[in-house]
Amino acid sequence: MSTLPNELLIIDDDPDRLMTLAACAEFVGIEVQGYDFVTWLQQAKGADLSRVALVCLGESNLPLALSKLLAQFNLDGRDIPKLLLVDWPELNSAQYARSHVLGQLSEPFQMADLLDRLHQSQRLLSELVTKPVMADFDGFVGRSAPIEQIRQLMTQVAPRDISVMITGESGTGKEVVARCLHNSSPRAPGPFVPVNCGAIPPDLLESELFGHEKGA
Repeated sequence: MSTLPNELLIIDDDPDRLMTLAACAEFVGIEVQGYDFVTWLQQAKGADLSRVALVCLGESNLPLALSKLLAQFNLDGRDIPKLLLVDWPELNSAQYARSHVLGQLSEPFQMADLLDRLHQSQRLLSELVTKPVMADFDGFVGRSAPIEQIRQLMTQVAPRDISVMITGESGTGKEVVARCLHNSSPRAPGPFVPVNCGAIPPDLLESELFGHEKGA
């Protein structure tokens, strides 16, 4: 039987809070990775998150896009649970659930509270490992094998901050897939803007999509 992840990843630009939480975790036998946000962003792509059970997000001095930050903690379509050390106003209640945010841990830190959150995170990760997580995309119907394959691909890409190209014959539901992906992504609070490129003259397509300077 595989061992559950048991590491804490702390990212915080407040060094005192980072060291206090790290000391609290290490005292009860929890291994810790600690970074400020600049260092984390420099090392994120090469970081080994396979043993991380819980990500603690503190205060950032950088103008970060929260959706991009949260997408970094997604492993093969499964989000590592997160715990906030400060209030992140950009995060609404829907994003809390979608991004597996367990809540907020405030100072002074209590070891019992930290252990409870870690065990909660491990239970969630165990559930994600033992059963496949398939998103329920509203408006995307059907249970055939090809539809289930598409739904599985959608589940993998929806939480990620990446570009997705959807191909298919006319009338096969490309816009339905695009809308479902948008509604299940970190960008869901923003507008979904479909554009019918076939209705735009070729000489105007570039300026319509990317804009143009007045008089150009």
